[in-house]
Amino acid sequence: MKERQKITQILIKESAVICSIIPNEDGTLSLIDIHGILVQHDQHQAVGYLRNSGKPKILRSIIRSSDDQIGDNPWKKYGKIAFIDTNSLKEGDKKLFV
Repeated sequence: MKERQKITQILIKESAVICSIIPNEDGTLSLIDIHGILVQHDQHQAVGYLRNSGKPKILRSIIRSSDDQIGDNPWKKYGKIAFIDTNSLKEGDKKLFV
């Protein structure tokens, strides 16, 4: 089994000079500009590993917006969550996938 790691990517929604990044207790980050104002952003948090090519292989992920006010569990935001796995394997003459 490959060693999994936490992968975080941040997409800033507005033009700003970031002065500080504050880690929150729920695993999200707050971006603060030079005037002390919160910068709106999306945070793509994932668990995965790096492939041999250096690209990340994402095993599970969620996108959090800095607008979300949902406490320490981002999954509460959704009524239904679907998982899609693009991997497949051949079993005899059939192709199996989820």
